[in-house]
Amino acid sequence: MSRQREKPISISVFADLEKLYREFDISTVYVKHLAKQDNEKNQIYLGSSVSSLINLLPNRILPIRHASTSIKKRKSRSGEGIIEVELPYYWLDRHKQVNRAPHTKLIDYFQYSETRMSGFLLGCKNPPDSLRRRKLDQYGQRILTFGVSSTNKILGFVLTEKNDSLVTNFPELSQQPAIPALRVFSISSGQQKLWPSKDRRTAIRPLLKDQAVSLTGTVNLKNVRSPTDLLCAELRQIVSTGWHSGMVWRPGALQPESYKATNAGGYTLEALLGIRANASRAADKYNYEIKSYSTTNVSLITTHPDSGLIVESDFKSFMERYGWPATRGRKRLVFNGRTSYTRPNPSHGWELTVTGYDQQTNAFCSDLSQINILFTKRGSSAHLMGWSFEQLLEKWKHKHAHAAYVRCKYEKNTNRYRFHETVYLCHGTDIWNFLRAVIAGVVYYDPGHSLADGKTKTRHQWRTSITPSNLNQLYESVSTETLL
Repeated sequence: MSRQREKPISISVFADLEKLYREFDISTVYVKHLAKQDNEKNQIYLGSSVSSLINLLPNRILPIRHASTSIKKRKSRSGEGIIEVELPYYWLDRHKQVNRAPHTKLIDYFQYSETRMSGFLLGCKNPPDSLRRRKLDQYGQRILTFGVSSTNKILGFVLTEKNDSLVTNFPELSQQPAIPALRVFSISSGQQKLWPSKDRRTAIRPLLKDQAVSLTGTVNLKNVRSPTDLLCAELRQIVSTGWHSGMVWRPGALQPESYKATNAGGYTLEALLGIRANASRAADKYNYEIKSYSTTNVSLITTHPDSGLIVESDFKSFMERYGWPATRGRKRLVFNGRTSYTRPNPSHGWELTVTGYDQQTNAFCSDLSQINILFTKRGSSAHLMGWSFEQLLEKWKHKHAHAAYVRCKYEKNTNRYRFHETVYLCHGTDIWNFLRAVIAGVVYYDPGHSLADGKTKTRHQWRTSITPSNLNQLYESVSTETLL
């Protein structure tokens, strides 16, 4: 990402800021108007919880820190644990040089109910001088901006009243739904031609990203900067054009190809949105995870347990001891069936329990290492499977701070899909939402293990039913958008 030395840049109009980030392949930018206490010593306040931020930004979770003993600060809760995450953070200087800030991390101070970015100057070759406490008076008002590149690097740039005339005339931007402390805008690519469709009944996406779907000519979204507005514009066009042939857009292909499988609905929607099939954990588009579903039950995460009898022995031995013969299909052993919190499965009697949780006070233990989800039977001292807090946190962080759930209808004879006009837009989630949804029975464990002819198959799925009330358990806010 290195660049030749250029004349120091100055941002005078908003288009300059968009152009700057576009050069580094960043399409969504977050904005924080800095206060005086946002500096090298007091760190930068980014919200009340780290969880939505780690769902939004690439990161590495550090080992859980010891519980805090502080009781001095207002709202302090002594004994709460602390979560820290490392960020792949870089500063862009006035010569468009990219400088790594290797010690940047987010710290979630549970006892203060706030999250701060720390270490962003330490070890950096040329960090923003305007963030140094002793230099604040020289720069006036400051605005932090940052975005995530296609290579999962976070690139930040600080606007100052001294250097950038845009600061005194900065536009009012949409609030970041999952993180109220931040504002957000998306950068569109202007007008682009669309590639033609072989099936006139199907809306086909442009080759370049960040454009709305159109069946005729070109589109221009340069004045639309809200990620939510951009996504809804594209979904509205897909919904309004009716039935779409099943398709998948494979990596490296110039256009989608016909596709027919049980997961074709999701691939079809992604192709229409200009998204190639991939195994990336990054958000699909405009920082939203796009979920298509044909039945109300959908998979949320798949994560292996990190404790219990299933990890203490090989899986084949586990299935031979605890599995049972399948009632349908070929001869095999299976271990399956929906299992919920304190509700034993009627077929096999196993249930979920949560340690480190007090049902009377509806509160979790301050020692995060004591929080686990266990798969066990009442009266048994052992558990078959267990998921630690850290294991679940690591997996749940890849569920994005924003999600759009779009229902589809399948026409089997023609292999076509139609997407429903009502879309659920969900914002803000964290590990506590997930745990409480498990306790409420909204999220359940739905294993799909099998053993046949010496071959094993494992499937550790956590699922839910898509309803407004269930989604409200998982997300901070849920809105129902009617596209037509």
